[in-house]
Amino acid sequence: MIVTVLNQKYRCGCGKGIHKVGHPGLLDYFNNIVEWDKCIWPEKEDGTMDTTILGDPKKLEPGNCIVWSGNVLVFDDPDNVVLIVSETGPLSVERFKKAILDEFEFCSSLIPEIKIESVNEKKPEKELGQIKIGYTKWQIIKDKVIDKTPITIKVEYQDLLVFPIILWVDGKVIEYDKDILDEETLEELINPIYFWISNLTVGA
Repeated sequence: MIVTVLNQKYRCGCGKGIHKVGHPGLLDYFNNIVEWDKCIWPEKEDGTMDTTILGDPKKLEPGNCIVWSGNVLVFDDPDNVVLIVSETGPLSVERFKKAILDEFEFCSSLIPEIKIESVNEKKPEKELGQIKIGYTKWQIIKDKVIDKTPITIKVEYQDLLVFPIILWVDGKVIEYDKDILDEETLEELINPIYFWISNLTVGA
């Protein structure tokens, strides 16, 4: 997850904000998935980014303000996040919570034995099966899936697959050959696949 870190501080427990949602340990989940090296930081007087304001190691604390998808958010305590300013409506904080939990789930469901790599394999000229990519998962991987440039990947996992499978990530769907793979099997592999895509270099 990538966010913009703000200098502004929020007075925890003041009750201000548009909408508030909670989940046990939500702040810890956030700190486990945020990619600090890719985040945007406040500028110092010399024009460089101040990456020191959250300490070392970097860790968001209650009261620190961030921007995610055009929305200013703050953790009121370790379990609750408050929407302060929104460009996309009060439910954006619900989407933020789900994005955190989804991405944490990706990280937690990694299977070391799975091998995933990008390949150059033409899509077969026949009807393919499809799994639609949900909204919050799309928010995580969308920057890696460039319009009109599908990602083709090969997945190997001997515990579940007899032989490697080829998938085509095209827009907001993952396509697969229905003759050699069923949707139920693909669902067992989907989180490691999403995680792999989210770690691609943009344009790869």
